[in-house]
Amino acid sequence: MIKRIVVCHFYPIEGYPPVQNLLTYLNGNKNVKVTCITTKGSFNFSCTYENIKIIRLGTSNCTRFRSIRLALSYLLYNIVGSLIIVIKSPASILYYESISALPALLFKQLGKRTKLFIHYHEYTSPKEYNHGPKLPKLIHQLERKLYTKASWLSHTNQDRMRFFCDDNGLIPNKNFHISPNYPPLSWQQNSLEKSKNKSDNLLKLVYVGFSLNDNSMYATEIIKWFAHHKDTMQLAFHLINTPESYKALVNELGASNIKFKEAVSYQNLPDILIQYDVGLILYKGTTANYEYNAPNKLFEYLACGLDVWYPDVLQGPQPYNTSNTYPKVVPINFEQLVTFNWQQAIDLTDCEYQPSTYFCEEVYKELVDEIVKTCQRT
Repeated sequence: MIKRIVVCHFYPIEGYPPVQNLLTYLNGNKNVKVTCITTKGSFNFSCTYENIKIIRLGTSNCTRFRSIRLALSYLLYNIVGSLIIVIKSPASILYYESISALPALLFKQLGKRTKLFIHYHEYTSPKEYNHGPKLPKLIHQLERKLYTKASWLSHTNQDRMRFFCDDNGLIPNKNFHISPNYPPLSWQQNSLEKSKNKSDNLLKLVYVGFSLNDNSMYATEIIKWFAHHKDTMQLAFHLINTPESYKALVNELGASNIKFKEAVSYQNLPDILIQYDVGLILYKGTTANYEYNAPNKLFEYLACGLDVWYPDVLQGPQPYNTSNTYPKVVPINFEQLVTFNWQQAIDLTDCEYQPSTYFCEEVYKELVDEIVKTCQRT
């Protein structure tokens, strides 16, 4: 018997590769019928799935509560989303983050036997909840009462899960899981063993992300450093939103080796990434969420055969550092880039090629198996 599942994800799924990967995985499962409730964003592409219904309620543009329009969109998401769930009466509901939770929590509060699944892209500290927008704070107070009733609760790594349990007075049990943000195995097909001889070509680097800022990222630092390496390196930013201030900075520095390019859909990203040698991570680690984050772009770069350079203040990528294999994962002091020996970083002498083994299918197999299992018990 086919069971109904509803996935609640307030922010547009186009900006969140992990939920796209899960929906792709579910799309091929004949035992479930999936509806995803989300919002519209300002993307030049749209995610569609043959066997999954995507319902977009309002517009959020991957931002926080900064406008009346966004607040109205959240009302639409919650009211209509709740009605959709009542009508579909799914066997299981999965929501991502507190911001997405209210329709699922309200339905669960009705005493329904629907199984509740929860995943957090990010770690949010009590201080961030208390000083952030009021609505997520209120929803978080409600969801805390239902954590022990959830059939599944996951974070992306052990550090974030530890912080989360400490904050909420929880003791991990069999329903608590670690679900890293890995790309699909199909990406490995685009990964070619990188040439060890880079002396005849410019070193090509890439950063893929939503936007740039100096508060939580080493954006200006990396741009100024690249401006001094016009003859040896190229850098491309593939961004959903490119602030004009950074375009102006590049022009001011005459950094012709730095380009701002359009974002591409997640499905097309491997074809873009394999054109480069090194993928950049630029987060400063200004919060525990960033400091203890092994971002999905780390594994996406590796899957496509790129080396990865990341700020040494981050704890999350450290377990993936390499010494005698490549693609390399290299920590860098972004506050002292002038001292960075990049030639040594790309040197592959005595290094053995070791393709990435971090792919999402095994991660989602565990989740979907649990969803199907709990569906069968209803």
